Amino acid sequence: MCFVCVALTAVALAQWEPAVRLTYAGNPARIWANNGRFLAVTQTGVMQAVWWEGRDGTWEIYGKRSTDNGTTWEPDQNLSSDPDTSWCPSLAAAGNELHLAYKDKQDSWGVFYKRSTAAGATWSSETAFTRFSPVRGFGGCVTDAASDSFVHVLWSVYHGAYSQVSYLRSLDRGIHWESEVLLTHDSARSEDPSVALSGSAVHVSWWDTRNGPGDVYYERSTDCGASWGPETRLTSDSAIVYEPTIAAADSMVYIAWVDRRSGPDHYQVYYMRSTDAGATWEAETRLCDNPGSCQYPVLAATGSDVHVAWYDDRDGNYQIYYRRSVDGGETWEPEFRLSQTLSNATNPALALSGGGVHVVWSDDSTGTYQIYYRRNLTGNAGTEESLKPQAPSHKPAATIIRDVLSLEGDCPRTGTVPNTVLLDITGRKVLALHGGANDVRRLAPGVYFVQAAQAQAQAIRKVVLTK
Repeated sequence: MCFVCVALTAVALAQWEPAVRLTYAGNPARIWANNGRFLAVTQTGVMQAVWWEGRDGTWEIYGKRSTDNGTTWEPDQNLSSDPDTSWCPSLAAAGNELHLAYKDKQDSWGVFYKRSTAAGATWSSETAFTRFSPVRGFGGCVTDAASDSFVHVLWSVYHGAYSQVSYLRSLDRGIHWESEVLLTHDSARSEDPSVALSGSAVHVSWWDTRNGPGDVYYERSTDCGASWGPETRLTSDSAIVYEPTIAAADSMVYIAWVDRRSGPDHYQVYYMRSTDAGATWEAETRLCDNPGSCQYPVLAATGSDVHVAWYDDRDGNYQIYYRRSVDGGETWEPEFRLSQTLSNATNPALALSGGGVHVVWSDDSTGTYQIYYRRNLTGNAGTEESLKPQAPSHKPAATIIRDVLSLEGDCPRTGTVPNTVLLDITGRKVLALHGGANDVRRLAPGVYFVQAAQAQAQAIRKVVLTK
């Protein structure tokens, strides 16, 4: 049995295709460490990458997209195109729409936003969310996430003497925005927020110095960002802990970070999970354990599959490493080296698309940092069947627990889920669905499909009803 497990793991890792270079302009192409999201996939399978680059005399946001799941890539797009510096983009996909947030120095530093309702083919004009004094400014990058009609954007900015985490949301797919909300209120530095969504839950982690050199803190909303729970300290060792990254799937929430408890120059990646949508947290686990320094992890999760990537210098220079869990983060497969450069490869970003895992990173093997891409089209297998969360503490996209089908869409001010039906295996409509709990006790066990009209396309997801 152990031999079979090892053999299956080796087969999964062998499915990684060769790395592909995405940028060729000759100027450094940059992506930020772990919390800016630089790769996103739409509901229709269009993949969009973003970065910042100085090819036009100043730093601008550039993008590149693929309409065939990463097989080929279209020409670069200048997505900011203004005379001042733009950098640190973050990208989120919801349905067929893309939401881009970034920093920009127009007049003074600020957070800017634009969206595409055409999977990246065209983009709206930019919107300035907020502006800051260039003296105080703000630390880290912008991060964002989107689901259905909700878009969530976070950043860290100085309020008085200390940086705090700011939050902004839209209820109508980025057309209008509510007022800015401060999620932290301490006399210390709160920086580098990361955000993940699952059903009506919004999960946020950040780096915080209120109790010493730095800890991972966490906060959640169970009503799509309308209200927020308490700030929760997750780490408590005396070493510097920083750069947390977060992912969520159903009731599972995962956080990874960098920790220096093994020595001032010995960075390692640690991880912890919650099985009840962030209400409680299990003990931490060390994911990277080697003589080098492991830095800036990124996480992605769907169903019971969890993926983590980081870069470390065990090989003499920085390389991208990757691990996967297929049991909700309970156990982890061996580390796998994704980059094969003789120079430095840093700052990976992850995206999932159906059964595929997609990674981009920056690599300076050509003399300047360029963006590279690699994919494994079978590395996220089995996620469609993994639709039963361990605790029904919030409502994921579509799950069946105890004869109740819970459907995303019952967040405050969104009402119902229009044009959503349950189909049997023959495609026959058996039930009209609404947001929240749907009684399916009268249905026979078997495979069903949730079909919903979303953003000019039909979204279909499989669910399995057991008795």
